[in-house]
Parts: sequence; structure tokens; C-alpha cells
Amino acid sequence: MNCVCTGCVDDGICYDENNNDDCVCPDCGSATNAGAAYCASNLGCNNDGSCDPYVEGCGCADCDGIHPECSGWAWQNPLPQGNALHGSHVVDAMTTWVVGTTGTILKTADGGTTWTTQQSNTSSLLYDVSGSGTMAAWAVGSYGTIVHTTDGGATWATQSSGTNQPLTHVHFVDTMTGWAVGNNGVIVNTIDGGASWTTQTSGATAHLRGIHFIDAMTGWAVGFKVGMTATIVHTTDGGATWAPQTNGADIDKNLDAVHFSSATKGWAVGPSGTILHTADAGATWSPQDATTTVGITSVYFANDTTGWFAGG
Repeated sequence: MNCVCTGCVDDGICYDENNNDDCVCPDCGSATNAGAAYCASNLGCNNDGSCDPYVEGCGCADCDGIHPECSGWAWQNPLPQGNALHGSHVVDAMTTWVVGTTGTILKTADGGTTWTTQQSNTSSLLYDVSGSGTMAAWAVGSYGTIVHTTDGGATWATQSSGTNQPLTHVHFVDTMTGWAVGNNGVIVNTIDGGASWTTQTSGATAHLRGIHFIDAMTGWAVGFKVGMTATIVHTTDGGATWAPQTNGADIDKNLDAVHFSSATKGWAVGPSGTILHTADAGATWSPQDATTTVGITSVYFANDTTGWFAGG
């Protein structure tokens, strides 16, 4: 496939080089606009040190690794999807939910080859989604919105969160027990699959943006800074009590996400390439070099040494 390292101009045509369309743009890849034939071509390598649009293929040294189609990553449906997407939950190699504005919920059951729009039963902006297995999931959003499915998303029903604050992140450890966080230090918890939600006293006043539990008792939540210090709170009793943890490095940044790979090792991330790491359950936190100044909005570690950060 031809490697085109520019952008998209949605004018219905693919191959006019003045339009700067990319092979992954909606206008390309369709036989009706000659995009399929064009993007399938490999016009050779000029070896000038840059990946030139409409000239070089992914096999060229100039393009290798710098474009999604040359790096092993490829666009998947929806392409495009009209509503902004804000959160995702990956169940396994095949099954993922994503959520976004105006109640958007999409699901794939084939690793992203196809995506299906699900009826969320809400028009609220949805920020995040979490679940347990392929059948049960919860999505949270503006005005304290929580919607829940027990049938893989065939139907979604609203649940009462007990707050009208925006809920920006949700995490479940099993089909019964979960937490959601939001503005002004809000943390809500359920131990009955969302039939009822209870507000917990976080002790935080800042907006909370991320929460992660390693089991039903032990968890951390992170959020915006107060003064010159980012917010980190920790519980060892399921959220009955929360205690603040200092970041140790006085990072003057907000924190957007947190993830622990074990009872002791965890990472919190935020704007300008911020990464904080703890090896003692949060008693102390220290900065790590992200080798980027881009804001980091999500983090996941498969084990104590292998992890991923994403942002933009």
C-alpha cells in the first residue's frame, strides 16, 4: 500500500496531490473515487530522507515506521465515526467497547474488523467504560450519568449515581464491585453491580480523573493539582476511607490516569509527558522520563516491566 504522510481533505477525491489526502482518509480506498487503485500502488522510492506523499511506498526506507500503515498499525472502523470518542475498555483480543459524545457506544467482537453502534439509552457525553467479561459493562459521563449492560450491549439501562457531577472514569474489579470518579473529588461505589451507588468521602476537592483498584479493597485515584501538588488518594478498605498521598516530586501538573501492576508498583500520568512511579504502594512517588512533552491521558501495565502510555 502506498505510504502517504499528510492529512485528509474530505472533498470526495483521493489522488489529487494538491488535496493532501492520505490512503487512510475516508476519500481513499473506494473504487468509486479511484482511491483503492491509487492507494494499492507502490510508486517506488526516491531515498531523499523524507516520506514523500503520492510517491513512496511503505517498503521505502524513507517511510518505514513513520506512518500508521508503515508501522504495523492500521486504521479500523469506524472510519470516520461522527462523534468524538473518549474512553475504551478492552475485554480480550476480540472484544472492545468505546464510548463518546451524545451517548455514543460502539463495540467490536472481532478485534476491530467491524464495529457496531449500540443504543446507550442516553444522550449524555460518555467519558469512560469498564466491565467484567464480555457481557457486563458500565459507562459513565456528564451529569452523573451511568449506563449498564448485562447482555453484551444489546440493551443498556440507566443507573442512579446519586450525583450530578460529571463522572470521568470508571473501574470494576468484578461484576458486582466498581468505582467511578469525577469533578470536585467525587467518588461513587457499588457493591451490587450498580443497583445502588454510594458516595464515598475522598477527602479531595480537586477534579478526579483516574481510578484503579488491584482488588476489592486496594485502590488509588488521581486528579487535578491543588496549589502546586497533584492529587493522589489511596484506600485499603474498599473506599470506606481515603488518604492523600504526596507525589514526592511536587509535580506542578494535573494527573489524568493511574494504573498499578501489583500491590506496590504503579504509575500516574498527566500533561506535558508527566509520569510518576511508585514502588511502595504510593508511600513515595518519583518522576520518570517519558521522552515526550505530549500530554499523557492513559496508562496500562501488563506486568511490572511492560506497559503502554497514550495521549496527544
